[in-house]
Amino acid sequence: MASSLWIGTTGLAVSEKQLAVIGNNLANSNTAGFKSSDTSFASMLSQSASGGSQQVGQGVSVSSIGTSFAQGSFQTTGTATDLSIDGDGFFILKNAEGSSSYTRAGGFLVDESGLLSDISGNRVQGYKFTDGVEVKAMVDLDLQNVMSKPVSTSSVKMSVTLDSQTATDGTGSFDCSQVVFDSLGTEHTLNATFRKTSGDGTWDITYKLDGLTSAVTNASLKGIQFGSDGTITHLSTNGTTWPTTVSTSNITNQTFQITLSNGATIGSTTGTVTWDFESVEARLKTITSYATTSRVNAVSNNGYSSGTLTGLNVDDAGVVQGMFTNGKRQDLARVLLASFANNQGLSKVGSNFVPSGASGDPVINYPGSGGVGTLRSSSL
Repeated sequence: MASSLWIGTTGLAVSEKQLAVIGNNLANSNTAGFKSSDTSFASMLSQSASGGSQQVGQGVSVSSIGTSFAQGSFQTTGTATDLSIDGDGFFILKNAEGSSSYTRAGGFLVDESGLLSDISGNRVQGYKFTDGVEVKAMVDLDLQNVMSKPVSTSSVKMSVTLDSQTATDGTGSFDCSQVVFDSLGTEHTLNATFRKTSGDGTWDITYKLDGLTSAVTNASLKGIQFGSDGTITHLSTNGTTWPTTVSTSNITNQTFQITLSNGATIGSTTGTVTWDFESVEARLKTITSYATTSRVNAVSNNGYSSGTLTGLNVDDAGVVQGMFTNGKRQDLARVLLASFANNQGLSKVGSNFVPSGASGDPVINYPGSGGVGTLRSSSL
């Protein structure tokens, strides 16, 4: 009698454990990255009866409580640092003591120290970019005081149409100006003044930086002549001596030098700036002269000022890209993912997992490679 009552209680005991597992699953139904558990049962060892010809079962036990690693659904959050994994990988975290854990919960933020972390202060691991180069050493992803460095202008483009009917006494000069940047990111105004000097379509060019003609020297282009079709026929280095007729095969980019008084440079280390005449096919039409009002068609240069971080974006390969006040985008870091030979061998620690001998060691890969899956930004 006692044996039969005890066998019955084993069913009650395992049912209690199953209800506890179900209750935990329900309680965490809205927990980001949570993986539900399943309860498996096994019959307990039977006992022989009546001299061994019959066997009586001894009840039921919980054989295992496994974790379901099936892909969850995605919820859009609108926060760029909220990340979800479309695949089987895990985010890699480290706590302040340097201990590693792994998670599917990608609700991350940039903490007060500038580190990409979860709400418990565990730090997301990955690679950093230094001056655009990925440094392949796994570290905390530090996004504090990130800036876009200024780039000095070394190449300018000016496309101008000049009025062929302008008087030749210099009263019809035309200015083309644009903002350029020195190596400290300071803005300067570069001005090219075109002045018609003869009725045969000859113009001279003078340059100023911030209104100073003395700041621009050694200009390789000081004069232009136009043909009857309004395109360039001759270029001059001094505005008076005209070399052979130019064509798409021999017209070249021009240069000039800029000297600054603030210790910075524009252009190369010697201050040389290239006036880029666009592609070979378009060079003869970069500057034209027609019977129309003089106008600037386009100006641009390759310099820009420094910028502060205004936002982040994470692509499906885990690259964290910064957006800056100077309009530039810059790769800052890459989130890495880990995979295991046996996910069922992982041990749960809250919403995180730690490896065991049964799981195998973590294998680290870029998102999108090695079977770890890809990332989705702004979703959980």
